Amino acid sequence: MSEIEADYAEAYSNRGWIRSELGDLEKAVDDYARALRFSSAFAETFYYRANAYMGLNQYEKSIKDFSQGIKLKPDVPEFHHNRGLLFSKLQEYSRSITDFTQAIRLKRDYAEAFMNRGCDFSDSGHVEKAIDDFTACIKLLLPTQRSGLALGHCNRACAYMRLREYGSALKDFEEAIRLKPD
Repeated sequence: MSEIEADYAEAYSNRGWIRSELGDLEKAVDDYARALRFSSAFAETFYYRANAYMGLNQYEKSIKDFSQGIKLKPDVPEFHHNRGLLFSKLQEYSRSITDFTQAIRLKRDYAEAFMNRGCDFSDSGHVEKAIDDFTACIKLLLPTQRSGLALGHCNRACAYMRLREYGSALKDFEEAIRLKPD
């Protein structure tokens, strides 16, 4: 690839990113496709296009692009996490849990990945594992992240309810309400 082609690939990719930020996802996808015609070696372009496809509810295309990004850069936790979100939407919990687990291996303090894996553990009937993940998420979040903390406590409370551990559920619901009363 020549320097000029690399510049064009970057220009199209950057324009696609701006269009995504402005909410014009279809034009963003077109720009990312043009960038990838110049070079298919930019994992970030696959990542950005995958996110645009996700916003357009084109999940299979999004999964394909996240997978391509993972092939190019397997050590980027966000690639695994976002593909996991898609598998979760499709209720393919074993695949989403695998992706969230890989994201956590790559980034041990990935609170959002713990939260999402916890939800999928709960939805797939592994409630004790869900509680462990919600607890890990709560421990990782900062006190200023009140909405995330409240959601973590709420999710863990629901998991405790499924196990009929009502005292623990009540404590978590009370903490969630304390953190975010509105």
